[in-house]
Amino acid sequence: MVTVKDTLQTWTVADAKARFSEVIERAQTDPQIITRHGNGKPSAVLVSAHEWAQKTARRGTLAEFLLASPLSGADLDLERVCDRPREVITNPCIFLMTPIAFHVLLVYSAFYEN
Repeated sequence: MVTVKDTLQTWTVADAKARFSEVIERAQTDPQIITRHGNGKPSAVLVSAHEWAQKTARRGTLAEFLLASPLSGADLDLERVCDRPREVITNPCIFLMTPIAFHVLLVYSAFYEN
């Protein structure tokens, strides 16, 4: 079985730098995969400006997207949770101390208060 990855041109970073004009020219018809020399894993893909514009173009508003949802007509029974709000921490530094550091702070405070 031939995958899309098998049909694309793969370049190392060094080859892509040395033949950058060719990489750009080939990207006009097919995406070009750039790999790191050491691991051979894909690191970047170069595509034509036209393909990039097509892939990143807005396809409508958020409202249109939500209205087109398969769940838009479903009769969902949604209830808001009415739990009490969590307690606000006024001094977060207290909770960052380890028990030993807290004990040292208490001993230090007791020593200098007297």
